[in-house]
Amino acid sequence: MLRRISLIVLSLSGSGFLLAACGTDVKTQGSAGAGGTTVFDPDADPSGPKDPDIAAKAAVIVASCVPDDSVGRHLTSMYNERHKMQMPFDSSIFTQCLASAGGGCAAVEKCLGVTVDTDFSTCGATPSSCIGDTWNICDDGMHFTADCSNVGWTCSPDDGCVPKPIGPTCDPATFTNACQNDVPHVCSSKFGEMDGITCPDWGLKCGTDPYGTVACMGTGAECTYPVNSGAMSLDFSDGIACNGAKLRTCVNGGEHEIDCGTLATGFTCQTVDNAGDPASFCGLANECYGDSPVCEGDAMVVCNAGRRDKIDCKSLGFTGCAMLYGKRAYCTPSVYAEFEP
Repeated sequence: MLRRISLIVLSLSGSGFLLAACGTDVKTQGSAGAGGTTVFDPDADPSGPKDPDIAAKAAVIVASCVPDDSVGRHLTSMYNERHKMQMPFDSSIFTQCLASAGGGCAAVEKCLGVTVDTDFSTCGATPSSCIGDTWNICDDGMHFTADCSNVGWTCSPDDGCVPKPIGPTCDPATFTNACQNDVPHVCSSKFGEMDGITCPDWGLKCGTDPYGTVACMGTGAECTYPVNSGAMSLDFSDGIACNGAKLRTCVNGGEHEIDCGTLATGFTCQTVDNAGDPASFCGLANECYGDSPVCEGDAMVVCNAGRRDKIDCKSLGFTGCAMLYGKRAYCTPSVYAEFEP
């Protein structure tokens, strides 16, 4: 079985942190009316709510080309997660580039600077190495390359892609993370001192979550189903109930209401039965919930924010749709084909 070595795992060495380099053009991306994500790449999505049709195409491409996250997991990230600054290889802020690039899996290299294959010849005895600013890594039967400069980072043989420059050095064992002007101020052993998300930009407050982490929290009642996002990111996916078009959600231990329309165009609050356990979420419909994608001819049928969408693989530069182990759909050609029996 394939282990989860997706773009999210590739981001692990960076821990999701990016510090802006002097002299580099940046722009802001994020939900309308709220703090955005500082990014380097001019191909990044513009500010504002996501386009669900474009996001679905982008998620199909990445899920088909980079093991091992599902279409649904990528869509959850695209719609619900927001970061202080750009994470390496973050597909959620390159949806328009991915959806329009064409060429099948070539879109992942063009937009994210990532390639995936099973050629171990460049790794030898060293599973992780740098070729300039490109991270070269072999793991779990696959060979990845990731262009760290795609997001203004550099490559470290020990840590993979790392930001430049880093903040003042600090020792997490002795440093006291704290709120400063409603902004989490924290210490990273790799990246030094850094400021997190400006909490009021999202209608949140800075505080200490139930796990003891300094982070942005909902300003409402304490909730027992917290999302432990940390100081540098937010996750609005954990729904409690609907209040009209708004979703009552739990953000790091505090309740918060978010206008679903700020996450993606046409989103309102939806509720599904979910086998007797009602689930609320920001989405397009309540036709499906967490359904695995399946092939229908050359198209992939996916659950896109509660709505069943059919994405034609050929329109994205692939040749058709196939089922991995007969259980999960992917557009082909793809590295997945090399793992079929």
